[in-house]
Amino acid sequence: MNKEEFEKIIGKRYANKEELEKVQYCGCNCCNSLFKTKLIKKWIKEDHLYISDRKGNMKVIKEGYTAKCPYCEDDNVIPLTNEYKESKKLLRQFLAYECKKSEDEIIIQDHTTIITYEEVQDRVKNKSLKDYTDEDIFDRYIGYGTEEELNNPEIQKALLEHGYINELLEMSNFITDRQVISDILHKYLLKIEPTTLIFGQATEMWVIEHLQKPKERKLSFEFLDTDTGEKIMLEGPALFTQEDYEKYRNQFYKYKDNLIAIVRESNKKQKLLCFLLNNI
Repeated sequence: MNKEEFEKIIGKRYANKEELEKVQYCGCNCCNSLFKTKLIKKWIKEDHLYISDRKGNMKVIKEGYTAKCPYCEDDNVIPLTNEYKESKKLLRQFLAYECKKSEDEIIIQDHTTIITYEEVQDRVKNKSLKDYTDEDIFDRYIGYGTEEELNNPEIQKALLEHGYINELLEMSNFITDRQVISDILHKYLLKIEPTTLIFGQATEMWVIEHLQKPKERKLSFEFLDTDTGEKIMLEGPALFTQEDYEKYRNQFYKYKDNLIAIVRESNKKQKLLCFLLNNI
């Protein structure tokens, strides 16, 4: 690794949420951990953060959110790539350059071990849901949860209680249970990564075909904010089968007149995470 490559990576340590959302793997140059970006649960809001470059000059970095490592809670997480082997190699090169050591001297704390469904089931088979650890919940339901399971209010509550509210919203299309919705709005709202809640009606839904990926259907919505009267364009989820599309369409037309849209801004677009039924 040369100096230019090193500086490019180290410059992504702060206000790095957008960069981390683009890749599957990241690393911590404090505890040498390699892990999946979806494990990041804590963020620091950066308003006017000044950092020093290698020459001691102070500069302002862009506003945003800085990730905290899930293992040491330091704010030195760096985005890597979407490939496991490439990410591990890149992290090793980065740490070797920073520590002025050979790559063979660098020990990576690898937290990316793939666990099979059978292994997860064997681990939790004698546990009730209330006795699941954070790791059990993550591996069983975020790793291998079915659509039917993720629509189960008891499992939704367990995900919330174990701190996986962002994952629940990203994996769900519609949340309809009154108690789960109340908990999200009144107990867990501040734990949601930067989002906007829009109360209103979904007035239109379009299906956008992907030219390079003909099997992928991207949904787009026109959503009426009933508080302001403004119509907002929302970018929806990608659906890959006709069956998925039919299920989504049926739910959409069932609930569309009374919804809360949970929206996150991404690349200047309003991206829909999930719809909540406005029934509380």
